[in-house]
Amino acid sequence: MNRLLLKNVVLDNRICNIAVDGNKIVSITPEGTHTEAEKVIDGAGHLAVTLPFYNTHTHAAMTLLRGYADDRELFDWLNNYIWPAEAKMTAEDIFTGTRLAVIEMIHSGCCYFNDMYWFQEAAIRA
Repeated sequence: MNRLLLKNVVLDNRICNIAVDGNKIVSITPEGTHTEAEKVIDGAGHLAVTLPFYNTHTHAAMTLLRGYADDRELFDWLNNYIWPAEAKMTAEDIFTGTRLAVIEMIHSGCCYFNDMYWFQEAAIRA
């Protein structure tokens, strides 16, 4: 067990304790509840925020092009690198790149995204 306890934090306008084991929240209990933990942090006066993120403009499949010619000026990058690479992408490429982006978004707390890319059926499938 590698449990951390955040005591007396404010969450949803109430004081509570949040137990974290590794990188996962394992319990949220009322103030004063006893929970076993290796490390305890008194969070009195601090907020715990668990709001989701919304990404309203993505080109999710471009995760596959991350870092590609990123040292170029914008129009050189687009005209000579990105657009030619995108022209060769298949629906399966879009599926794979979007799936990677979805995993990264979930990991960072994003619960919604609006994609603006080709092969929308492949993005939806991802």
